[in-house]
Amino acid sequence: MPTKGKWTVFWLGTAVFAAGFALGVVLHHRDLIIHWAPGFIREEASPDWHGAVIEYQEPVKTGSRLAMVIRYDDGCLEELPIRPLPMRAVGKTREELAAQYGDWKILEFSPELVRVEREGGPCPFHAQLYLGIADGYAAVFQGRPGKGGVVLKKTNVPLQRIPEADRGRLSEGIPVDSEQEALQILEGMGEERGGRS
Repeated sequence: MPTKGKWTVFWLGTAVFAAGFALGVVLHHRDLIIHWAPGFIREEASPDWHGAVIEYQEPVKTGSRLAMVIRYDDGCLEELPIRPLPMRAVGKTREELAAQYGDWKILEFSPELVRVEREGGPCPFHAQLYLGIADGYAAVFQGRPGKGGVVLKKTNVPLQRIPEADRGRLSEGIPVDSEQEALQILEGMGEERGGRS
């Protein structure tokens, strides 16, 4: 009877090998079909096609999700929560979405997920307040001095009323902790000018 057990193990091993071989052929054949099928484009495809991104040309459908990434000037990224694709985007092709959302770059486009990215200016996580110049007036900015920012509040103090010595500092940006501190610095600049006159 030991011979019967050996044959059972042999045939079982042969069956497992044949099943594994067949599965490999099927998966490789599926990869070839996906690569060459009309309506599909593979980007960044390596010769063996592993890890390639599949891009679809067909329109997105109801139930698709939207992933948004904002890339700020200093390299920080903000990934917004994944949410359902807005109804105005349903039924659009990649090209139509790119035209509709011109400031967003489409990174991934499939029936399940649209991933987009845009530039965001100064990073709000690293931003600070600073006193600077906007349209010829002293203003409070949020951002980083020398790197740019967003005007939070434009004052009614024209550049001409600021002493010459302080204009250079102001054009470079003076970091502050609050709008109140910025206004106090401006008042101090006015007092310096008043004291000199």
